[in-house]
Amino acid sequence: MNCNPSPETLVHSYAKQQIGNLGKMQLPGFTVEGHYQLHDGTARSLYWRYLPTYDLAIKKAIVECHDYEGVVPDVVIHDTDGWRLAVEVFYRHAIDAEKLEKLELLPFSSVEVDLSDLPVTSSSATLNAALRQLSRWKWLNNGYQSGHEARLSHLLKQTYQNVRIQAPSKHPASSNSTIPSKLIRDASSPAITDKAARLIATLKEMPSAKRPALLHTLDRELRLALHCYQIGVLPNQLPVHLMQTVTRQSAYSPVPVILWQTGVFAKFCMVGGSVSAQQAAFWIRSVFPGLDKSYSLYSGADNLNEYSEATFNFLNQLAEQALLERVPAKLPWNTKYKPVAQSHAEVKAKLLSFGPAKRER
Repeated sequence: MNCNPSPETLVHSYAKQQIGNLGKMQLPGFTVEGHYQLHDGTARSLYWRYLPTYDLAIKKAIVECHDYEGVVPDVVIHDTDGWRLAVEVFYRHAIDAEKLEKLELLPFSSVEVDLSDLPVTSSSATLNAALRQLSRWKWLNNGYQSGHEARLSHLLKQTYQNVRIQAPSKHPASSNSTIPSKLIRDASSPAITDKAARLIATLKEMPSAKRPALLHTLDRELRLALHCYQIGVLPNQLPVHLMQTVTRQSAYSPVPVILWQTGVFAKFCMVGGSVSAQQAAFWIRSVFPGLDKSYSLYSGADNLNEYSEATFNFLNQLAEQALLERVPAKLPWNTKYKPVAQSHAEVKAKLLSFGPAKRER
């Protein structure tokens, strides 16, 4: 027994005791990364956010838990649903590789809270406040994340194994299995395309604040023709790259995938500045009727919601096809995407080089 503990030991011990008194704690979200290789040997990876930040209700916490053979976690938390979580406190010494390896053998996940920047003279109030700062917490191992990464990697390998890819004209990782043939055919009629051209002139003269209200009144055929006019191609020239199946696309239901994807491309992916998934999602919800008042399942400045997850995956796939350039950020979901083309003519040439989507039903 240590009868004269160091100040560092006291801070470390106090932090472990206080974790059990938090009542609720906020855990970080995580992203899933899948790796795959193109037929030309180029290595690629695809990211998306799977789990957002979320709250954990603590039922009990066991400090220096000896219930598990070969390893003693700093704290083991039991939540109100029976879920367990190991917590390591990083004060003066980070977890070593041997202990981490043993934690990974436990039947539950583990996290670490980093208090290493706090002085030994920190008050209890300072320590308690630090324990509630989400930025201090990180996953040491997460079984859910590992499982989803393995499934995503397997899916990507399966997908690209069956598709011959010639860089940089890459096919999308997935595409809409049901091409809206009638919508494309009707939107390609001379009457609708002429009407779209006249509508462009009207929108240019209209104050930007009034445009969403007008766009809400358009039928689907005219809306698609309008987007295609802005892009510089006819609806029946659209490649499959602008009608892709992506995760969470049902969030925009009942808006057809082809409408919001061509809209995003026309608005943000031609030439000019960069755009984030959140910005693209906000625009979609503002210009399509019935989405402006929808709520998101997940919230938070650093997390995707159900709408921006769909745009995130769509923009990522366009980047894989060399239509956009990624502008990396510290967190994958804060990535921005910048058009590669320098002119509208270059955009049109890139799109037409893919060839139109097959429309057999």
